Amino acid sequence: RRVATIDLGQGERPHCPVFGADGRLYVTTEVSNSITVIDPRTRAIVEKIPTGQPESHMLALTRDGKRAYTSNVGPGTVSAIDLVNRKVTAVIKVAAKAQRISLSVDDRRVFTADQGEPRLAVIDTATNTVTQWVALPGIAYGTAPTPDGRWLLVTLISVNKVAVVDGA
Repeated sequence: RRVATIDLGQGERPHCPVFGADGRLYVTTEVSNSITVIDPRTRAIVEKIPTGQPESHMLALTRDGKRAYTSNVGPGTVSAIDLVNRKVTAVIKVAAKAQRISLSVDDRRVFTADQGEPRLAVIDTATNTVTQWVALPGIAYGTAPTPDGRWLLVTLISVNKVAVVDGA
């Protein structure tokens, strides 16, 4: 059952609610190109962190809560955000259109899928650059590392399969 509704104040197209290490709820808000931060106890919006790009759709937070990464669908970019200082540290061009996002278990790599070509971008979080492209048998959508970090699971919606990538 629904226990509360949090009013974002305007049409924001919220996506991908994620709890941070600080216990707060982080939600991408596409219309205002931001991450909205909510205190779940009071259900109040405590701040909005700009992503520097339109259509910030999905979100991944590092386990220590110090960094965030958003996939920005339309521009085909990933925003790297310093959550401590509340600022964008890099905008990484990935493709004409990108989709979904995940972090490796050790927070050293970000994964996002090119929506025009069957490939996966691997971004090094130390340099915020694409360091590798992984060829896939179809256009990918979502990604998720296994809990042990050994594999990266990739949904291939264009061919109705799941790919397993070594070395997530």
